[in-house]
Amino acid sequence: MIDPGLPPEERARLQVLASLGVLDTPREERYDRVTRLAKRLFDVPWTAVALVDATREWVKSGQGVPWIVQPLEHSLAAAALRMGGQVVVEDTEADLRFHDHPMVREHGIRFLAAHPLTTDDGLCLGYLTLMDHEPRPFDQEEGQTLADLAAMVTTELTASLRANTDPLTGLPNRRGFGDLASWALANGRRTGQPLSMLVIDLDGFPDIVTSFGPDCGAEALLETAALLRACFRGSDATSRIGDARFCVLLTGATVEQLEIPLRRFEALVTEANAAREAFWSLQYSVGYAGFDPMT
Repeated sequence: MIDPGLPPEERARLQVLASLGVLDTPREERYDRVTRLAKRLFDVPWTAVALVDATREWVKSGQGVPWIVQPLEHSLAAAALRMGGQVVVEDTEADLRFHDHPMVREHGIRFLAAHPLTTDDGLCLGYLTLMDHEPRPFDQEEGQTLADLAAMVTTELTASLRANTDPLTGLPNRRGFGDLASWALANGRRTGQPLSMLVIDLDGFPDIVTSFGPDCGAEALLETAALLRACFRGSDATSRIGDARFCVLLTGATVEQLEIPLRRFEALVTEANAAREAFWSLQYSVGYAGFDPMT
């Protein structure tokens, strides 16, 4: 799903992007209205909401752009992501960073303005981009207008994120897990990486709620989520998929390699139970499955 060798921030960015469930989906009016408005306001031939994942740029909404997918080395949005912040290139042929870029050579793009689509946590999911065949100036007021339009796109993206997130633990919910799992399986088939899945059920959770109240139940769920985050890699996707059920997708791990993280989780739970000044304790059971695209 996500290369565990990537920097932690990039792993988190890709995980959030996957959990949105917007990649490879049909066009939607809520995004199209922004790219139409941008095209009209700035009088440019091409506008796009371009999301950047591990291997490509994917256009969720575009006006005039003749592509939906570009590899990263051809992606202007990916180039902007590496630079960070709002990127304005008034004349690509006069800019050493872009004069030999494939999109400049192949599509004759002479002007680029791009504003990041950034979550509240500061993770950039892609860019709202303006492109023209002619060089042009771009002033501060225009930059603010582009930022305002990008904020509209980000609002829609984060609405999708909220719909896919468990409000108590902040983990992906069942819907978010489904999107992550679909993407993980597709990525495994493409890259040949194995994938393993752990399902952790909190045993006796209804008894905790009945005997000690819903606040203790919420505490048990929050503590379990925190222990799972502490135990597994940032590249592993942890979700809450039921009232007292959690799931972890482990990229690049076979079922045989699950013993070490499971022992680590057991030790963390034992330590937490010993330190807790309460009449209840965390008890759990585990199930697992594996996917090997090479078999």
